[in-house]
Amino acid sequence: MKREAVLTTTISENARHAFEEFRRSNARNAALFLKVDPATQVVDVDRPATPCTVEQMRDLLPNTPRFVLYSYEWRHEDGRVQIPLCFIFFTPADANPRSAMVYTAAKTVVCDTFRLGKTYELRDEETLTERWLQQQLSRK
Repeated sequence: MKREAVLTTTISENARHAFEEFRRSNARNAALFLKVDPATQVVDVDRPATPCTVEQMRDLLPNTPRFVLYSYEWRHEDGRVQIPLCFIFFTPADANPRSAMVYTAAKTVVCDTFRLGKTYELRDEETLTERWLQQQLSRK
């Protein structure tokens, strides 16, 4: 019986550098897209940090799983402004099951490496609106 090597997810230096630059930039309303190579299970940059609204970010999503780090300028009704770093795990409902599993396995590594808290999971890109993001951020 032939055995297959078990791969573990790693984060490329390019992705680490892009994330640190993104975090230090204090960007407002910008997205950094990350992808996972299913053959090597290496997480790398898919699209460099891009200024965009939530709706523009939605339009940039491919129809395959992706991780998106979004720096969101959240203006509350009382005038307060917060800029949370949102980690969005996008897996389209019709995604290839193997690809979805690769991303699911990589999610913990990405969260641990970049010290991310909450993950906002998304299956339908049409759901991604500013209102949806605010609802996610409002949950405890």
